[in-house]
Amino acid sequence: MKSLKAIFAISLIFISLILITVIATIRAEVIEEDTVQTGEGVIKALQTGVANKVSAYFASNINFFIPDNPIYSDSTDAAQSLATLFRMHPVQDFEQESLLPGNAANISYLKGTLHTQNQDFALYATIYNGKVEQFDLNALKNRPD
Repeated sequence: MKSLKAIFAISLIFISLILITVIATIRAEVIEEDTVQTGEGVIKALQTGVANKVSAYFASNINFFIPDNPIYSDSTDAAQSLATLFRMHPVQDFEQESLLPGNAANISYLKGTLHTQNQDFALYATIYNGKVEQFDLNALKNRPD
């Protein structure tokens, strides 16, 4: 009788562990899917070349860097600076190199190249909870005319 109870208890524990693993896996996939969808929204906004669409994804406190500008932490200043850059360098396309989920939930890392009419820029962005918290744009070597 004791061995039957022990087998039943072990079976119950084993089944519980399997269910916990399945639930955790499903939840992780949903979180990763949400992160990728948010990243895809940022990518589509970058491809339009419309600064307002891109800056709509900015977190209120953003670590924002673009060439020849100070580093901004206010999303309003960052949005104005991005609009100025897009006027000076009209966007032709954004080429995504990678969109990777981070180790923490709801975080992803975007890397790509922003192609403009007269300059290419390397972009590195950190997206957390649907908002861009870090936006780092660096000028690449000038293209030959």
